[in-house]
Amino acid sequence: MPSFSFDPDGETLKTFLRDRESLFKGIRGPVGSAKSSACCCDLFMRALAQKPDATGWKRTRFAVVRKSYPDLMATTVKTWRQWFPEVDPKTGEKAFGKMNMAPPMPRHHVIISPQGKIGTQSFVPGIDMEVIFKSVPDDHQETLESLSSLEVTAVWANEVREFSFAIIDRLRERIDRYPQRDNDNPEMFPGATEPGILCDTNSPTDDHWWAIMSGDCEPPEWMTEDDRKLLVKPPGWTFYTQPPAVFEDREQGEFLGWKENPKRENKRYLSKNYYSENIRGKSFNVVRVQYGNQYGEFEPGRPVYPTFERSIHVSSRSLEVNPSYPICWAQDFGRTPSAIFVQMVDGQLRVLGEITGSNMGAERFLDELALPFVARRFGWYPRLNWLYSGDPRGEDQTQADENSPFRVFRNKRIAMMAAPTNDPVIRIGAVEHHLQKMVGAGKPGLLIDPSCRLLISGFEGRYHYKRVAGDSTRYDEKPSKTHPYSDLHDALQYGALRLGAQHGLLGGGQQVEVIDGSYDAMEECWSVV
Repeated sequence: MPSFSFDPDGETLKTFLRDRESLFKGIRGPVGSAKSSACCCDLFMRALAQKPDATGWKRTRFAVVRKSYPDLMATTVKTWRQWFPEVDPKTGEKAFGKMNMAPPMPRHHVIISPQGKIGTQSFVPGIDMEVIFKSVPDDHQETLESLSSLEVTAVWANEVREFSFAIIDRLRERIDRYPQRDNDNPEMFPGATEPGILCDTNSPTDDHWWAIMSGDCEPPEWMTEDDRKLLVKPPGWTFYTQPPAVFEDREQGEFLGWKENPKRENKRYLSKNYYSENIRGKSFNVVRVQYGNQYGEFEPGRPVYPTFERSIHVSSRSLEVNPSYPICWAQDFGRTPSAIFVQMVDGQLRVLGEITGSNMGAERFLDELALPFVARRFGWYPRLNWLYSGDPRGEDQTQADENSPFRVFRNKRIAMMAAPTNDPVIRIGAVEHHLQKMVGAGKPGLLIDPSCRLLISGFEGRYHYKRVAGDSTRYDEKPSKTHPYSDLHDALQYGALRLGAQHGLLGGGQQVEVIDGSYDAMEECWSVV
């Protein structure tokens, strides 16, 4: 048998590899922590542990999946070939056989012949290990159906933060299907004795299925009850978390930089300056997620708000409502309605809550989501002054049957009114104005309640400008329309505009005349029950 050796440097890696009981096991860790290498070696361990059939062969078939084909070829396949080369780099002899690199699914068929004779004590079964590399670009029905042709022993899903749970659920159906099983003749047809799903990943966002199923994060309020039930961790599923490679260096709350974690894993196999060199020039959020192993977004495009910093602009505890100041209900309409609730307190824009819906009109959004949320969040205050600010297109009657969304709101005795402008430059500037300024004794101009997880994810990069296709240096002029992040940020902008107009400002601090819109009109006609 070709020489093979993997000595993991880290207790989490070792525990992950020793786990032979979990049907699903996943490992989350920072860049450079040997997650992918551990998964490569785990598959080989399964091949070695597979029960041989009556012909003296341990037969296994594995699928290795990654979201994009370029990433599959540039990273996943290269890592695999590093551990299972065609030629042993130590001896120069043939090792694990030649890979078939033909697209769209490269394959590696490792054949290690039996040693000794059947019936003798020296007999060592042969290894017949087939590995199929496949890209899974989306969770559309056509893609899911393409997975149905797989019949494998086990699956390794590489960089699983890129996958929806629908993909993992479909892959779960495809394991334990090879080799053939016959319970009446197990010596000849033993079936898969080492089935399972392996996953590795850098940290995903806190609303990702991994974060919820692992128990690290609560399901967001916008998630339906059916989705919540789907994301309950089944028996036999285990999630492992490696230590961060770096952590924040702070003094009296002030961020000073990044320190390397002495308890990081895989440092034995990395250069001394690996992390200090690799984090150089990267944004706070990229380092926090990719190297600090914290849940969050790491900027798939150019973030709309590059000055946002979670440590500064997100409150460490729930924000209290100040009844001395009006609350602005800011609303984006359409079939993915979203609302943001903000206050301006002593010059600080405070985001108190978020709501978002999917595939629903204005009336259903109000009845099922918005009004119950308002009652829970603000209903126990005896008297509040309300302002309203909505997408000016909310007067369009095509968005809610014969009624416009504005009319639907007003029929519910909510005096929704149009934001001062719909100019995207001014809207974005209205929020950026608060991000960049400090108020009072060094307080941020924008402070967000930690419950606003989707809005925060948008700030950290999910609300972004997409790269122009074919040009890595250019970006679209308008932010990407990605629900729910863009919808919530649109709503926040309408709120910032309304409160800014109340103080004689619009986006970017532009001076305007104070708009007289009877902001507290709802005070006379509606109160929270």
